[in-house]
Amino acid sequence: MKTKSIGFFSRFILSFTDQRIYPIVVKESFLKGFWYFIRLVLVCCLFMAFFSTSKLFDSLPSFVDKVENEFPNFEVFYDQLEVDESKEVVLGEGTLINFTDTKKIDFDMDEYKKENGSKYTLYLMAFKDVLEVYTNDEEIGFNRAFAIGWKEFSVTDKDEVLTTFRAFSTSIIAKIFMFCFISIMIFSIYSINRFVIVLMLSISAALLDTMFRTGLKFKDYFKIAFYVSSLPTFLETIAIIKIQTVPELAEFIEILIATIYIYVALRACKLTAILEQVAKEAKNNKDDNNESSNQ
Repeated sequence: MKTKSIGFFSRFILSFTDQRIYPIVVKESFLKGFWYFIRLVLVCCLFMAFFSTSKLFDSLPSFVDKVENEFPNFEVFYDQLEVDESKEVVLGEGTLINFTDTKKIDFDMDEYKKENGSKYTLYLMAFKDVLEVYTNDEEIGFNRAFAIGWKEFSVTDKDEVLTTFRAFSTSIIAKIFMFCFISIMIFSIYSINRFVIVLMLSISAALLDTMFRTGLKFKDYFKIAFYVSSLPTFLETIAIIKIQTVPELAEFIEILIATIYIYVALRACKLTAILEQVAKEAKNNKDDNNESSNQ
């Protein structure tokens, strides 16, 4: 079989439907397997970026309505935030923004943490002199993520914020830009994550091969891991798109599926090697018999 005739999507399907693909890919170059892996991760990242971008722009109209109807009137004047009233607004599930006409130094943050620290997962504290972002994590608790001064913002008041977001939500260029930006961000992180998984699968393949003794090199285990990770990566992508996270049980199932496919792949390579050896010996015996008959 000419491996050049096997396209990317055919390789993807065969990686979890036909074990005969593995004896073929181990004979190919490492770069060919790595290129398949890069394309696999890229396709999954593009799917995630598309749905993330769609979700972002679908949520913008409701955000604009919330800014218009629930945010207090505010204005950035001489690098200071001026609000007509202190007010808390729930932006979304688990997210709160607190407008206060108080400087950070005069605000009792410790008391605020005790009273409100367990209610939300993300807090935007709009102080008079700075915007601070806090996260509430089960492991590390209530913690400041970053802060930014009001002089860094280009908008100056509530009306300008509304105008900016309305224009942004309907701009094709903005959608394309956000899709490209999100794609790059996801790929830069997810590709590293998946390569670490592939490395772990390669080590697992090397350990399992002590049972089969196929004689494969470590780079061949990498080639197997590139293809074995296809179905788990695809399933993980679906999970991220649907629920924005991967449950611990799903991670366990992913490892289990990958381990089963490693076993199947090594078994296929071993059987192929045995059949090739038998065929070679049969050919040699046939040639010897032909030479004997000729004599």
